Amino acid sequence: MAHAALTRRVGFVCHSCQLAQLSHRAAPTQQLTTSIITASLAQRPLSRRRLYKSEQRRAATVVARPKVIPPQAIRKPTESPSLQNGTISLPTEVGDPRAALASLRQDMSHIMASKTLPTNEQVYGLLDRTLQFANLVVFGQPEQPTLDQDSSDDKSTASSSVLDDLDECASGSAPRPKKYTVVSPASALPLSFRTKAADTLCEMAYQLVRDPKVIVHEEILDLYVRIQCLLGKPQYLPEIFHLYSHKPVPKQTGGGSIEYTSTQAWHPRYDIPRTLSDAALDAAIQVKDMPLAIAIIDTTVARPNHKLTRLFRKAVPPLLAVACTPVIAYAGASWISTVQNVWDEDMAKYTALAGSIAYIGTLGTIGFVAMTTWNDHMERVVWQPGTGLWDRWIREDERLYFDRIALAWGFQEKWRRGEEQGDEWEALRETCGLRSMVLDKTDLMEGMQ
Repeated sequence: MAHAALTRRVGFVCHSCQLAQLSHRAAPTQQLTTSIITASLAQRPLSRRRLYKSEQRRAATVVARPKVIPPQAIRKPTESPSLQNGTISLPTEVGDPRAALASLRQDMSHIMASKTLPTNEQVYGLLDRTLQFANLVVFGQPEQPTLDQDSSDDKSTASSSVLDDLDECASGSAPRPKKYTVVSPASALPLSFRTKAADTLCEMAYQLVRDPKVIVHEEILDLYVRIQCLLGKPQYLPEIFHLYSHKPVPKQTGGGSIEYTSTQAWHPRYDIPRTLSDAALDAAIQVKDMPLAIAIIDTTVARPNHKLTRLFRKAVPPLLAVACTPVIAYAGASWISTVQNVWDEDMAKYTALAGSIAYIGTLGTIGFVAMTTWNDHMERVVWQPGTGLWDRWIREDERLYFDRIALAWGFQEKWRRGEEQGDEWEALRETCGLRSMVLDKTDLMEGMQ
């Protein structure tokens, strides 16, 4: 019986090592709490040899407290500097939240009241501080647990030793810190303060980005969207999306004044990135605000610059291939005419050229029609009959967003689709009709094929 119990306990430590390695490779910023391990191993006495090695490692290893890295909710994950140094990124402590909020408000007011242009680093730094404070409001205050080294409690000793054992099993290229940060629940802050702080942060970020002296770059827009979506305030997004392409560009003159020049709103460089528009639409659907969701569509995927971006990214390579087709066909026809002796060389060359162009052109046309008329991916919003093939393809993202709105507001059961009623649903149906779309086309509904 003792041997079986010891086997189970050793197996637990081995499985814990495997889980620690998997969690280290999958999510380097994932935090490990000590309470679960303490509760599971409180009954097991550890060997003196293991405790002695643990004490040696704790005495010889000194790990600095890493810096905070905001969660990458929207932006694509990149390798952080802390991971390159071989440490784990954990949240840092924030002192008095009220004092930090007042300091942030004062810094933003100084930027907006100044007569000089702020640098991109200053604006980015303020928005980054706002994002960190938003994480504090939503997720809670990070705090550092302390273990009583002089206590004779077996639970504390067992917990510390097991953490060191897990550290020994982890990869040597990325050592773990000696102590693990535990984030307290957001309820530790008063609810009234959290609500007021969220409203204040959203308003401050909105006023900062809206300031005429601030140039809205893609990095700044990314931080701004993350802040508003994290705090659940997507109402501040459509206007900033509009300003991203229409806001005049400020320029500091030698006399100290600021001149503003208009932008080319249709240019593809002012297109809202797809990841940001997806996050904004998800936030609008989360708060159940249909006019806001439609406004986000109008300021993102329905803009002319988005259509140009889609054209350059997805249509230019096939068009270049089509443009090169006659040259390639002519070269192939010329070679074929030299290896045959049935026809005249010129006649064979032009016959092969005409045949190859006709073959490639026919297949390309059939492929384009099949691609633009394919509707298996459409759920509730489809194109009206008679809509041009070019419009179907270039406006596919717009139709997809309306489809997502219909799926979010309508019944989830497929057999109940078409029974929705209400002013919002009728407004959505009318809006789709004005954009050459059909909501719940009868021929495509379940049981009506």
